[in-house]
Amino acid sequence: MKWMTDRWQELCGRYKKGFLTFVVCVLIVVVCAIATWFFTKDLYDQQAIKRWSDKGDECAQISCFYPVSMELSDFGFLSLHHSVEEALTKASLAPETADADLFADAYSVTGKLQISTDNANKEVNAVGVSDSFFLFHPIRLLTGSYFDENMIMSDGVILDEDTAFALYGSQDIIGKTVYIGGVPHYIRGVSARDDGYFAKKAGLAEPICFVSVETLKTYGTIVGSYTYETVMPSPVEGFAKETVTAALNDSEQKIEVVENSARFSLGAKKEIVLDFGVRSMNRNSILYPYWENIARAVEDLCGLIFAVQTVAFIIAAVLFILYVRILYRNRTWTARKLFDKIGDAMYERKCKRG
Repeated sequence: MKWMTDRWQELCGRYKKGFLTFVVCVLIVVVCAIATWFFTKDLYDQQAIKRWSDKGDECAQISCFYPVSMELSDFGFLSLHHSVEEALTKASLAPETADADLFADAYSVTGKLQISTDNANKEVNAVGVSDSFFLFHPIRLLTGSYFDENMIMSDGVILDEDTAFALYGSQDIIGKTVYIGGVPHYIRGVSARDDGYFAKKAGLAEPICFVSVETLKTYGTIVGSYTYETVMPSPVEGFAKETVTAALNDSEQKIEVVENSARFSLGAKKEIVLDFGVRSMNRNSILYPYWENIARAVEDLCGLIFAVQTVAFIIAAVLFILYVRILYRNRTWTARKLFDKIGDAMYERKCKRG
């Protein structure tokens, strides 16, 4: 409407600072939304649902982090697996297809290993993995392939590119032998290591390899916490997290349970802001793996961005309400005149049709 445009221009002339503040705040809100998307879009370790199912809204990804004093053995993993399976079956949930699994899970632990060849020896950080680990953590391979859960994987190893060059001087080493604890292991793949700021601070500044949990426990040193991860149907909000929490049977609540698929939601960002500082306090002696350290760093960053975005949104909203209020108080029309005008317009339109 022309009268509104004229009034807006008049007010903008009288209240230029307020108008400019409004525009800046709107831009800040938009920029913050783009920044949040940018920082979270490449967190592939938090996006297992996309690789597991097309029904993302009906699924959830859950991670459980054990204190360093607690071990998750093969038997404990299988017991937990069966408990989750039983809970899902009781809830009358079924796989998407006859050949699909009802859910996927894996457990892992971090530590250190001595890896050697006939001519070289190197100590590296190591991740002991099991079953569907690479569904949750699709590390970028330069050559080779992941461990297959149906493959005999206890003698397999994936080296990062730095370790490959240190031991063999090449990336073309698939099938070659390295020795771990004097026992021959075979190179299944060579991976690229993330080199971003958060990745380096999270534990990827040094060489790393991936072996079976059995190999790491037998020939290496366990340094970090055990991690259990699963992706499963979650027909209602919170169902998956409650199911896993019940299956853990952790009466002392020492195991930290995180719903990865909801960690960057609006509610989660509110909690980050409200608990900022306190949330970094860890009283359960949990040493997070590198991917969780990265996710938590991005969480903190997104929390700060959300705080700025919220303040900018509130300022913009208040300025808009003040503008509407000023516009209303300085109006040259009444509700009756407006309704009469609308009625006349509708009558004229009806006459033209008739």
